[in-house]
Amino acid sequence: MTFLWRLVILVIVGFAPAISATAEPLPRSVLILDQAYSGAPFPTALIAAFRSTLNAGAGASIAVYTEHLDFIRFHGPGYEKTLDAYMREKYHEHPIGVIVVTGPAALEFALRLRSNLGFDVPVVFALVDEAAASLVDLPPNVTGTTIRLTFRDAVIAAKALVPRLKRIALVGVPLERQTYRHHFKWEIPLFAGELEFIDLTGLSMTEVRKHVATLPEDAAIVYTPLFVDGIGTAYRATDALAMVAEVANRPIVIDQDNFFGYGGTGGFVASAGPIGQEAARLALRILNGESASSIPVVLGDLSKPVFDGRELQRWGISEAGLPPGSEVRFRPPSLWRQYRWQFIAVIAVLLTQAALISGLLFERRARKRAQDEIGRALAFERLLAEISTSLLGTLHRDINRAIQRALQIIAEFLGAERIALWRMGTDGRRFEPTHTWIASSMSAPQPLVAGERLPWIVARVARGDIVNLPNVDEMLPESVADKRALRQLGVQSLLMVPLALDDATMGAVSLDTVSAARVWPEALIPRLRLLSEIFGSLLVRQRAAERVGEARFETGQFRERLAHLVRVRTAGEMSVAIAHEISQPLVAIKNYALAARRRLPRGNALETAKVEKLMDKIGAQASRAGEVIHSLRAMVKMHQSEAAMVDIGQLVASALRLVEMEKRVVDIRLEVAAEPDLSPVFADAIQIQQVVLNLAHNAIEAMEAAAMTDGVLKVGVMGTTENEILVSVADSGPGIAPGDLEHIFDSFYSTKALGLGIGLSISRSIVEAHGGRLSLASNTSSGSVFQFTLPIANEGG
Repeated sequence: MTFLWRLVILVIVGFAPAISATAEPLPRSVLILDQAYSGAPFPTALIAAFRSTLNAGAGASIAVYTEHLDFIRFHGPGYEKTLDAYMREKYHEHPIGVIVVTGPAALEFALRLRSNLGFDVPVVFALVDEAAASLVDLPPNVTGTTIRLTFRDAVIAAKALVPRLKRIALVGVPLERQTYRHHFKWEIPLFAGELEFIDLTGLSMTEVRKHVATLPEDAAIVYTPLFVDGIGTAYRATDALAMVAEVANRPIVIDQDNFFGYGGTGGFVASAGPIGQEAARLALRILNGESASSIPVVLGDLSKPVFDGRELQRWGISEAGLPPGSEVRFRPPSLWRQYRWQFIAVIAVLLTQAALISGLLFERRARKRAQDEIGRALAFERLLAEISTSLLGTLHRDINRAIQRALQIIAEFLGAERIALWRMGTDGRRFEPTHTWIASSMSAPQPLVAGERLPWIVARVARGDIVNLPNVDEMLPESVADKRALRQLGVQSLLMVPLALDDATMGAVSLDTVSAARVWPEALIPRLRLLSEIFGSLLVRQRAAERVGEARFETGQFRERLAHLVRVRTAGEMSVAIAHEISQPLVAIKNYALAARRRLPRGNALETAKVEKLMDKIGAQASRAGEVIHSLRAMVKMHQSEAAMVDIGQLVASALRLVEMEKRVVDIRLEVAAEPDLSPVFADAIQIQQVVLNLAHNAIEAMEAAAMTDGVLKVGVMGTTENEILVSVADSGPGIAPGDLEHIFDSFYSTKALGLGIGLSISRSIVEAHGGRLSLASNTSSGSVFQFTLPIANEGG
C-alpha cells in the first residue's frame, strides 16, 4: 500500500489551497476517481449522466476532472509508483472542491489518503453497495448514496426465468477479486440447501463457453463481469458476455443495464444514469455551500427488475412469471410494428376494395329492388287497367259481382287478408260497408266496423287522408281509442284509402291483416287512389241506378194511386146519378109502407099494432137511407167553396152517419162527446165534413190493420178558452211510428201500402185556410189523437 499512500499525499497536497480555510468558498472543480478502467461501459454512462446533471444545475462553470484508477486489472508497486508520479505532476497547481468516487475501492482509497494527510476535502461516493458501505467507518465531510446489489436478487430473477430452478452457473471474475460483488461469496452458502452452484469463475473463455453450452434444463447462468479469464486474457465485460451468450443454452441473469443487447436476459439491474445524476446533485449541494456532514447517507432506489423482451421471446419465457413491477425492454416488434405502413397500405387497399364491392353490391341490390318495385308497380298498373276496363264496362246487374272479384284480386296482390269497400254514412261520421272479401285463412273474423269505435281513422279518411298503419301497436298517442278497438278486432295492420269525387270523400277502400303485421308498399298506395276513384264512380253509378229503380217504383205507386184517385173521382161523379136512382126506390118503399099501414085490417088489434110498428121501422130506415144518400151526394158533387155560419156539432154528427156505415164492417165502438150549445163557426160545411171523415177513416183503417176486435173510435167536440172550437179524433190503434212523425203531414207521404199520402196534407190545408190548426197530439195510453181547431164566428159574420 506504499504506492497508495504516496498517491493520496500527492492529491492532498494538490488540494491544500482549496481546504486551507473551511470558511472560504470551495473551488468550482470536481475530481472523479473511478476505480474501473477507462471506457468501461457502466462507469462511462455514469460519468456522462453526472456531467450532464452537474452542468444543468450549476450557475457558473465547474471544472470536472476524471481519473480511472483501473484497480481491477492493474496493481503492484510499479503501477502505484507510476500513478503517484502522475497524480503529483497533474494536480499540484489545480485546487479541487469536491472528490467524487465510484466504487468501494475508490472510496476506501480516498478516505485513507484524506485521513493520513489531515485534509478535509468533501467526498461524495457512488456505486457503493449497501453491505460494503456498512463495513466502512465513514469520517466527517463524507456522504453519498448506496445501492443494494445482492445475490438474493440474482436468485429471484433466475427462478423467474427458470421456474424449476435447481442449479446456478456462476460466470465472471472470481468473487474475491470483484470490487462490487465480492460480498456475494458470503451470500452464496445461504442457498446451498436448495440450489447447486456451478462455479465457472477463473476458467478460460474456452472452458466457460464449453460448460454453458451443455447446462441442464433446470439451470440458469448468473453473470458477474468478466474482465480477465483464467489464462489472463483481458476482455471488455460486454464482449465477454456476448461470447458466453453466443453458446449458452440457458438464460443469463445480469445486474447492470449496460449488459442488455449482449445476451443478458435480465434481473435486478442497476442503471448508470440515475446513479450519476444523484451523485451530481449531492456535489452541487456541497459546492453551493452545504456541508457534506449534514447530508446523510441514504439507500438509493437505483436497482429494479428489468428484462430484455427479445431474450424472453428467445427462451419462451412468459412475462406473467416475472417479479412484480418488472420492466420489459426491447420487446420484439410485432408484425404490425415492423410492417405498419405496409399493413396500412394493404388494409387501405382492402378497405377501398371492400367499400367499392359493398357499394357495387348495395347499388346492385338497390337496382334489383328498384327493378322489382318497378316490375311490381307495372304489374299493379296492368292489374288496375284490367280491373278498370272490366268495371267500367260492367252492366248494372253485374256490378256487385265485378266489384267483389276486383277486391279479391287486389287483396291477393297486396297480401291483405281482408278488403272492404265502404260508403260514407249520411251523418258523415261513419262508413258503411258495401262489399267485403275475406281470405279463407281468416277463420270466423270479427267484422271491421268503421264508425264510432274508430273516430281518429274515420276523421282522417273523411278529410281525404290515407291511413297507413303497418303495425297497429305503433299508432300515435292521439289514436288510442282506435288502437284499442283494432286490437279487440284482432287487426295487426291496416290501410285505408279514401274514395273521392270532385274533392268530396264519399267512401273508402280498406285492407287489413290479422295474422301478422304487414308493411304496405308505399309506391302502390297512390295508385290505389286511382282505383278508389273508379270504385267511387261505380258507387255513384250504383246509387244512381238504385235511385232510378226507386223512382220507377214510386212512379208505379203514384200511377196506381192516380188510377185509384180517378176511380174515386169517377165514383164521385156517378154518385149523383146513383143517389138519384137509389132515392126513387127508397121513396117508393116509404110510400108503399105508408099505404100498407093505412090498409091494414082492424080485426086483430095486437097483430095490427105489430105490423104497424114494422111498417114504421121500414119507413124510418128508408128515410135514413135517403138522408145518407143525400149527404153523400152533397159531399162528392163539385161545388164552389162557400163559407157560412155552421153548427159544428151538427156538422160532425152528419159526418159520423157515414162513419156508422163503415164501422159496421169491423167491430169498432164509436164514442161521441159533444158539448151542447156551442157557438157557430164560419166555415165551408162540405170541406170541414171532409176533414172529419178523413180523420175518422184513417183511425178505422189503423185499427183494422192491427186486427183489433175491441177498437174504440172517440170523437169529441168542445169549446176552448181561446174562442175556438176543438174537434178531436182518437183511436186505440198501434199509433204512429217515431220515424213517421216528422213527415206525417207531408204531401204523398203515407204509412199505408195503398195510401195516396194526400189526405192529411189536404186536411191540414183546409183547416189552416179556415184559420185553424190541425195537429197530432200525444196519447197517454195507445193509438193516435188528431185535433183541429176552428175559430168562433164573430157577430158581424
